Amino acid sequence: MRSFYFLLAILVFTALTVSAQIGFGPEVGFNLSNYTGKEAGKKISNSPKYGGMFGGILELELSDHFFLLPGLFDYRNGYAKSFAGGTQTYAINTIEVQLNLEYKFGPPKKVKFFVGAGPYFDLNYDGVVVTSVVPVYSTYDLKIGNDAIDNIKHFDIGVGVFAVYQITRGLFFRARYQYGFLNMLPQGNAGNSLYNRSFSLSIGYMFPGDLKAKQKTPPPPPRREIEDGRR
Repeated sequence: MRSFYFLLAILVFTALTVSAQIGFGPEVGFNLSNYTGKEAGKKISNSPKYGGMFGGILELELSDHFFLLPGLFDYRNGYAKSFAGGTQTYAINTIEVQLNLEYKFGPPKKVKFFVGAGPYFDLNYDGVVVTSVVPVYSTYDLKIGNDAIDNIKHFDIGVGVFAVYQITRGLFFRARYQYGFLNMLPQGNAGNSLYNRSFSLSIGYMFPGDLKAKQKTPPPPPRREIEDGRR
């Protein structure tokens, strides 16, 4: 783990020192998430939950095609499970830090399609549980922690992969899939588990407005010096 953080620090330092090409911008969209796992050794089948997501990204140029893409987002994750006579929906508010490596296809000033991947780090900070037994609905605050009475743990780590299509200079659409590594069930084990899986679609705008579709300005032509008295 120390080696990972050491390499990460080198990568960030390199990006900040060797390149002045830094972009930034907002991103907003919707998220479809689910938590899968086991209960008493048997695979559970929960239903996905829709939610929103918003945040912002930085784009640090490593070369004409490779970019480091840190991001900070607020996600609405969750899932729903059915029981006899009703359903129970878990809505989870999550702060997420992303660190992606992105590759852009084609010549720098004509690039339209990007792909990337990288780790993410989640902090679940809030949420609600809605129990529906028609016509009765009840809600209570989500319990977050590692105790047996809690609903879900605070922290998750995973990896995400994504594809981006650039519409105009700066405007882009992103599709992203995320795969959580940690068992999010408090007091969980191999036979009792919950793992986060999610898919998001978002739209964003990168300032200064070209998403690194660089357009290099040719140098000015050399000046002709005219000697006094010559035509």
